[in-house]
Amino acid sequence: MSVPLPSPEEILTIISNLPLKEALTYLAGAGLVKFGKDGFAKIKKVIQDKHNEGKYAFVPNKEEAQKLTQFSTESNYKKLSILIPNFEYIDIVRTGLLLSYYHQRNEKGDKEKVQAIRAQIHRRPNGSFLVKLSIISAESDSLTALLDYLYDLKTKENYTEKQLQEKLSERVLSWDSCSLLVDKTQTVGDVIANLLNNGTFLA
Repeated sequence: MSVPLPSPEEILTIISNLPLKEALTYLAGAGLVKFGKDGFAKIKKVIQDKHNEGKYAFVPNKEEAQKLTQFSTESNYKKLSILIPNFEYIDIVRTGLLLSYYHQRNEKGDKEKVQAIRAQIHRRPNGSFLVKLSIISAESDSLTALLDYLYDLKTKENYTEKQLQEKLSERVLSWDSCSLLVDKTQTVGDVIANLLNNGTFLA
């Protein structure tokens, strides 16, 4: 006697917190291998989202996935991938470039998209660190300065990939304390004075 298939709602509850491989194993074991049945569209969407979570830093829509693919050729992204080829959070940098794109475009709904992406990133393990990295990556000058610092460590002090990753993590975690807000009324002299008194330089 065959065991009746759980309802779509029960299946969603079970697989929602499972990694992709375990979720697929459960579905196969339950005899659900086709998602064309009525009521199973949400289950298909959960599986697609889990697949995308493994490929991207968040779950992108079709337009965002295309943009992320384009950002793979961006100079800072490529430079980091060369400096730290096995950096596990490399796609956070690409996501930061997408956030920057939304900020610059500033069309209706773009601010909400940025907030939604950051919320997804923040829910990941080590979320606070990842959000900081995405913010730095969205600021071209900040990311360039960080990569120049890592490049100097590699070429002048012969740092290994592991050491470079450790230094990158240190800088990301301390970014709030080594960056200063600049008011538009401040002169260049004021900014330099603030840096000398309060800032921590990358070098």
